[in-house]
Amino acid sequence: MAAQTQIEVPRNGNYFETWALLSGDGSPIDLTGHSLSMDCRRIAGAGSVIASAEIDIYDPPNGRFTINWDGADFDAVDGVTEVVRLAFDLLHTFPDSIKRVEVRGHLLVMPEVTE
Repeated sequence: MAAQTQIEVPRNGNYFETWALLSGDGSPIDLTGHSLSMDCRRIAGAGSVIASAEIDIYDPPNGRFTINWDGADFDAVDGVTEVVRLAFDLLHTFPDSIKRVEVRGHLLVMPEVTE
């Protein structure tokens, strides 16, 4: 079963975080030879991709990677002064081409941050 979470991306900023994939017993999943992708859509699992995160698997043996969502990628999404709720999923592709959604949830596009 996929984990669920919520991500907030400011329209004029970035969401940049380090994540790790862990097995059921809490040990890291070795991501050597694996790939990860994270896409955002208006409706979960359906429709065209609005934006994709940049993912860098920087510590494969320990399952660690960074995720970067760029708020500018959501410029075409209506509701500039509102919180807009979209859907995302993190797709994990194993070396043998098996695919599994590890994390899914809501991506909130936030109004611009005051500078």
